[in-house]
Amino acid sequence: MAEVELPDFNDLMALTVDVVNAKLRLTLNKAELDDRLSQITREVANNEFYFVKDKSPSMKYTEMVYHQSGRDEEERVWLLEKRVQIGNDEAVIKQKEMEYNISRDMINVWRTQQADRRGAQWDS
Repeated sequence: MAEVELPDFNDLMALTVDVVNAKLRLTLNKAELDDRLSQITREVANNEFYFVKDKSPSMKYTEMVYHQSGRDEEERVWLLEKRVQIGNDEAVIKQKEMEYNISRDMINVWRTQQADRRGAQWDS
Protein backbone atom coordinates (compact mmCIF):
# COMPACT_ATOMS: atom_id res chain seq x y z
CA MET A 1 0.00 0.00 0.00
CA ALA A 2 1.29 3.45 -0.90
CA GLU A 3 2.26 5.77 1.92
CA VAL A 4 -0.39 8.43 2.50
CA GLU A 5 0.89 11.92 3.24
CA LEU A 6 -0.80 14.22 5.68
CA PRO A 7 -2.68 17.07 4.06
CA ASP A 8 -1.30 20.54 4.65
CA PHE A 9 -3.00 21.92 7.75
CA ASN A 10 -2.74 25.47 6.44
CA ASP A 11 -4.78 24.30 3.43
CA LEU A 12 -7.34 22.79 5.80
CA MET A 13 -7.62 26.07 7.68
CA ALA A 14 -8.06 27.95 4.40
CA LEU A 15 -10.71 25.42 3.39
CA THR A 16 -12.55 26.06 6.65
CA VAL A 17 -12.48 29.81 6.01
CA ASP A 18 -13.80 29.21 2.47
CA VAL A 19 -16.72 27.16 3.83
CA VAL A 20 -17.57 29.81 6.42
CA ASN A 21 -17.45 32.57 3.79
CA ALA A 22 -19.60 30.57 1.37
CA LYS A 23 -22.16 29.86 4.11
CA LEU A 24 -22.23 33.54 4.99
CA ARG A 25 -22.82 34.49 1.33
CA LEU A 26 -25.54 31.83 1.10
CA THR A 27 -27.29 33.15 4.21
CA LEU A 28 -27.13 36.73 2.98
CA ASN A 29 -28.38 35.82 -0.50
CA LYS A 30 -31.28 33.83 0.96
CA ALA A 31 -32.15 36.74 3.26
CA GLU A 32 -32.14 39.16 0.31
CA LEU A 33 -34.34 36.81 -1.70
CA ASP A 34 -36.76 36.33 1.21
CA ASP A 35 -36.94 40.09 1.72
CA ARG A 36 -37.73 40.69 -1.95
CA LEU A 37 -40.36 37.94 -1.96
CA SER A 38 -42.06 39.51 1.06
CA GLN A 39 -42.05 42.89 -0.70
CA ILE A 40 -43.63 41.25 -3.76
CA THR A 41 -46.28 39.56 -1.63
CA ARG A 42 -47.13 42.79 0.19
CA GLU A 43 -47.38 44.76 -3.07
CA VAL A 44 -49.44 42.15 -4.92
CA ALA A 45 -51.81 41.63 -1.97
CA ASN A 46 -52.44 45.35 -1.40
CA ASN A 47 -52.21 46.98 -4.83
CA GLU A 48 -55.44 46.82 -6.85
CA PHE A 49 -53.39 46.72 -10.03
CA TYR A 50 -52.73 43.01 -9.32
CA PHE A 51 -56.26 42.12 -8.22
CA VAL A 52 -58.27 39.52 -10.09
CA LYS A 53 -62.03 40.16 -10.13
CA ASP A 54 -61.67 42.79 -7.40
CA LYS A 55 -59.78 40.42 -5.10
CA SER A 56 -56.14 40.12 -4.29
CA PRO A 57 -54.59 37.02 -5.86
CA SER A 58 -54.32 33.91 -3.72
CA MET A 59 -51.02 33.18 -2.00
CA LYS A 60 -50.56 30.13 -4.22
CA TYR A 61 -50.98 32.25 -7.35
CA THR A 62 -48.64 34.92 -5.93
CA GLU A 63 -45.99 32.28 -5.18
CA MET A 64 -46.36 30.52 -8.54
CA VAL A 65 -46.39 33.68 -10.66
CA TYR A 66 -44.94 36.74 -8.97
CA HIS A 67 -42.40 34.99 -6.74
CA GLN A 68 -41.04 33.16 -9.77
CA SER A 69 -41.13 35.78 -12.50
CA GLY A 70 -41.41 39.02 -10.54
CA ARG A 71 -43.65 41.96 -11.27
CA ASP A 72 -41.60 43.19 -14.23
CA GLU A 73 -38.63 42.17 -16.37
CA GLU A 74 -36.04 43.85 -14.15
CA GLU A 75 -37.33 42.01 -11.10
CA ARG A 76 -37.49 38.72 -13.02
CA VAL A 77 -33.80 39.07 -13.91
CA TRP A 78 -32.93 39.99 -10.30
CA LEU A 79 -34.79 36.95 -8.92
CA LEU A 80 -33.13 34.65 -11.44
CA GLU A 81 -29.65 36.01 -10.71
CA LYS A 82 -30.21 35.73 -6.94
CA ARG A 83 -31.35 32.11 -7.32
CA VAL A 84 -28.28 31.34 -9.46
CA GLN A 85 -26.06 32.91 -6.76
CA ILE A 86 -27.74 30.75 -4.12
CA GLY A 87 -27.22 27.64 -6.26
CA ASN A 88 -23.56 28.53 -6.78
CA ASP A 89 -23.08 29.13 -3.05
CA GLU A 90 -24.62 25.74 -2.27
CA ALA A 91 -22.36 24.05 -4.84
CA VAL A 92 -19.24 25.72 -3.42
CA ILE A 93 -20.19 24.66 0.10
CA LYS A 94 -20.76 21.08 -1.02
CA GLN A 95 -17.44 20.98 -2.91
CA LYS A 96 -15.45 22.48 -0.01
CA GLU A 97 -17.09 20.12 2.50
CA MET A 98 -16.20 17.15 0.26
CA GLU A 99 -12.60 18.36 0.04
CA TYR A 100 -12.50 18.69 3.82
CA ASN A 101 -13.94 15.17 4.27
CA ILE A 102 -11.35 13.72 1.90
CA SER A 103 -8.56 15.42 3.86
CA ARG A 104 -10.01 14.11 7.12
CA ASP A 105 -10.15 10.60 5.62
CA MET A 106 -6.53 10.95 4.49
CA ILE A 107 -5.55 11.84 8.06
CA ASN A 108 -7.37 8.75 9.34
CA VAL A 109 -5.60 6.52 6.79
CA TRP A 110 -2.25 8.09 7.73
CA ARG A 111 -2.95 7.42 11.42
CA THR A 112 -3.80 3.79 10.63
CA GLN A 113 -0.62 3.40 8.59
CA GLN A 114 1.43 4.86 11.42
CA ALA A 115 -0.18 2.50 13.94
CA ASP A 116 0.42 -0.47 11.62
CA ARG A 117 4.05 0.55 11.19
CA ARG A 118 4.53 0.79 14.98
CA GLY A 119 2.83 -2.60 15.39
CA ALA A 120 5.10 -4.14 12.74
CA GLN A 121 8.20 -2.86 14.62
CA TRP A 122 7.08 -4.76 17.73
CA ASP A 123 6.36 -7.94 15.75
CA SER A 124 9.84 -8.15 14.23
